[in-house]
Amino acid sequence: MFKRKFTKVEKIILIGVAGFGIFILMFTFFMKRKNKDFYIPEGFTGWVTIRYDIPGIPPLPEKEGALQLVIPKNGILNTSTAFEDGWSRDRFFRYDSLNKSIEIPRHLSQNNQTLKWIHWYESHIRSHQQLIPGLKNGTDTLFYDGTRIIKKDSLNVQYIEGRKTIETFYISSQPENLQYNPPANPDSGILVPRLKKLLTEKEKK
Repeated sequence: MFKRKFTKVEKIILIGVAGFGIFILMFTFFMKRKNKDFYIPEGFTGWVTIRYDIPGIPPLPEKEGALQLVIPKNGILNTSTAFEDGWSRDRFFRYDSLNKSIEIPRHLSQNNQTLKWIHWYESHIRSHQQLIPGLKNGTDTLFYDGTRIIKKDSLNVQYIEGRKTIETFYISSQPENLQYNPPANPDSGILVPRLKKLLTEKEKK
């Protein structure tokens, strides 16, 4: 039986393709998180905030393998469930006073435009650095999210970041185009993108 020998270039290409395939399989398997179903009160417009990993309160319920996030009328949901990074299938619903729900489409095509209701769906960590100037010298404070601030004096501050996560998104009253810029998040001053956080040299000490 004739066996064809591969050239060096062909071997490199085959190894590269196989390596890429293994990477995709590993990414798919290890980066998968639980699906989420968000239930938003009928008529609610504005910023929704989910605060994860808060001790002493109930975890998120699950249904058919998906976390169930029922947003209160004030738009803020607290849960002891830990935040998971990764990809998944997330769905959004409106619910009324009778707990009847209808799914909100992620995208809508209209007049050659792509429109959507959900904007700026992101996860963050909470920063307490804005509180440092108001802390007294000699303060050693531990916050609910695991952040610790040790302030010996104004020039000697140690900031140890906690890992609790806040997830936010804005829901508009009607579908808007992709360039829609929602009103400022009232919590924007304390939110730092999770994967873009860069510690200063002072914070690293």
